[in-house]
Amino acid sequence: MKRFLRILLPLLCAALLLLSVRTLLLGVYRPTETARESGKTQLVFVNLTAYGLRLPFEECFGPHRWGYRRSAVGDKVAYRLLGSDRVCLGICRALPGDSISVDLTRRHLSSAKPGSSDSLFVVPAAGRAVAVTPLNARMLTVLKRRFEHSHAKVSLRGRIFLDGQPLDSLRFNEDYYLLETQPQTFTLIPHSALVGKMVLEL
Repeated sequence: MKRFLRILLPLLCAALLLLSVRTLLLGVYRPTETARESGKTQLVFVNLTAYGLRLPFEECFGPHRWGYRRSAVGDKVAYRLLGSDRVCLGICRALPGDSISVDLTRRHLSSAKPGSSDSLFVVPAAGRAVAVTPLNARMLTVLKRRFEHSHAKVSLRGRIFLDGQPLDSLRFNEDYYLLETQPQTFTLIPHSALVGKMVLEL
């Protein structure tokens, strides 16, 4: 019996260690919307601590992270929309607070330059006011309603109203990132939706 325990206990400890690494440090996912090649869905390995370790009991206290870190431009990011089990991939193209130049004719995005004549919008950052314009009004309203449970509404003329009052600017509770999910297809994702940074794909 003692000999059996001497063999079994190290195996159990190794299994628990691997399970802890798999659960807390490294995730393996099969993305559902992107990362498809030749009709085959790839497996991706994701560093779950890259943007802060997600803490338990989010159902009770909301999304929180220990060691909060922002993404970087160029990161391949795995994210999961709140309330969904699907894991998607995107490349980070702009950070919270970045000003983005929009060429509406070519539907091209680039970093804003001083004196640029193109339309501009600012990627929302936590606690920072974003000026409301006809270009961004609908987008900002969608973000507030979808991710921050706001009752903001947008008019046909591109004005935002909250409880019937027009707003010249909006403040957000979270940092957002502009991700390129497919060539020239972009989406804004809150920090709470980030799963981690992709480190390997198979």
